[in-house]
Amino acid sequence: SKWLFEYRDKVALEQNPPFLIKYIDTITKLTTFIGYLIVYYIAFTSKLSPAAFIAFSLAYSLINAMLVSVIGSIEVLANITPIFEHSKPFLNTSISNTNKIYITDITGKIEFNNVSFTYPGQTNKILDNVSLTINAGEYIAIAGKTGIGKSTLFRLILGFERPQSGAIYIDGKDINNIDLSSLRKHFGTVLQNNKLLPGDILSNIKISNPSVSESQVWNVCRIANFDKDINAMPFGLNTNVGENGGNLSGGQIQRLMIARALISNPSILLFDEAMTALDYKSQKSISEAIESLPCTRIIVSHRLSTIRHCDRIIVLDKGKIVANGIYDDLEKNSPEFQDLIKKKED
Repeated sequence: SKWLFEYRDKVALEQNPPFLIKYIDTITKLTTFIGYLIVYYIAFTSKLSPAAFIAFSLAYSLINAMLVSVIGSIEVLANITPIFEHSKPFLNTSISNTNKIYITDITGKIEFNNVSFTYPGQTNKILDNVSLTINAGEYIAIAGKTGIGKSTLFRLILGFERPQSGAIYIDGKDINNIDLSSLRKHFGTVLQNNKLLPGDILSNIKISNPSVSESQVWNVCRIANFDKDINAMPFGLNTNVGENGGNLSGGQIQRLMIARALISNPSILLFDEAMTALDYKSQKSISEAIESLPCTRIIVSHRLSTIRHCDRIIVLDKGKIVANGIYDDLEKNSPEFQDLIKKKED
């Protein structure tokens, strides 16, 4: 939901940027032109000698260069301002507090108690008084239309966002009272905006748990159905991923990220469209492996085959939970879920 609004604003700004950005080149050239007109006017009315005119013109050229530089600096500042605004949530986040609860182990139970959330600058509620309990070890799917708030649930669970009202509990502890850095060590996540780091496959997988053995790395690669691809590469695990994963296909990048999410043996797995680039065979293999994992698993996927075997499917619509149950029951009894199925068939 958040990225939908962000993209809309981005397109609007590209097509109609702020006045200063839009006309900065025109203002610079116009200022220079007017300045030279003034110089020539003064030279003509003052009847300067050729030498004096050249000296005066050179002096103005230096002044004009300084003015152009100042205008350029204003443009840079104008471009930096929105970046600073986007950075505020990170800058305003307090560093780990000794008064916070440090998490050493969790079972993976998650509770939403009357949670409401709206993104800054928006008026519509992404989540509206949502209450939800996900028991430790459950395999849950979040379903709903695009932009309905599925990814927002993950951001709230991870502590990237805070609800305007209500509370979120992990193992019965209010997330506001938990040291988030210690909590996130128990999560394995594949989010839509995840990126690979410069380096090889091995370092990308081990980033969250550098002490793991190579045999453990191969184990998660097998679960992610990535081991055969790695074996086919000349340098194996030491294959360089390239800039932004440029040396890998989209499916290989997603499987690498799944392996990376599993390497720390997490108590909670969060997969947000983690298998969109995979073929049916790979997706089926990974889904079956995830079904047997002894942790809390929550997935968002538009592929109905990915969520069919979940313990429960939670359907969101207009900020509320409108259905909650197994696939077959929802297919029979939930109009919203039936609508999702129909759209996939179309």
